[in-house]
Amino acid sequence: MTAKGKCPIWGTQADVTDDVDTEVVDSPRAGGKYRVSGTAKTMLADCSEQLKLQLTDWLIEQRNRDTCPEITSNIVKAVKSRSIMAPPERLNAIFKYIGTQLEEIGSELTYSSQSGFGNVEYQKLLAHGRCTKQHELQFLMDTLTELGFIKSTSDQIGADCFQLTMKGYSRLTQLNNG
Repeated sequence: MTAKGKCPIWGTQADVTDDVDTEVVDSPRAGGKYRVSGTAKTMLADCSEQLKLQLTDWLIEQRNRDTCPEITSNIVKAVKSRSIMAPPERLNAIFKYIGTQLEEIGSELTYSSQSGFGNVEYQKLLAHGRCTKQHELQFLMDTLTELGFIKSTSDQIGADCFQLTMKGYSRLTQLNNG
């Protein structure tokens, strides 16, 4: 049975289901659904922000291969040697994620950094941008705006709304075609 719980990686709200030897966690902050073993969960209790980013990056990469990843103690150990994405890679990663959310021309994506970690879309943007802080996400979003790939459509205080531009759709096509 699924219940509200905490993401073992980030400590944010998540849907948690007990399975035989693992928990299935659906955490926007970790980019989606994953499994975690009891031993790995214990190892994550006091993990660094760098390890949180490395695990989030690994989880997103695995999900891009259409699998529900499982974090075991061996994965936690192996992920520690992963490099953190460089800023241009993070920009491309968050932009690709945005593209998956705005497939219909003219549609908008809304998030609010005002409500912090309670905002699901905000958490997903942090995950896909491999960001630990709000200012990192804001920097990436500002850069996408400056490049002309997205434009703000916000008309309310406290909410950030944006759309892809035609230049943005063109760039997404380039990124997705390799």
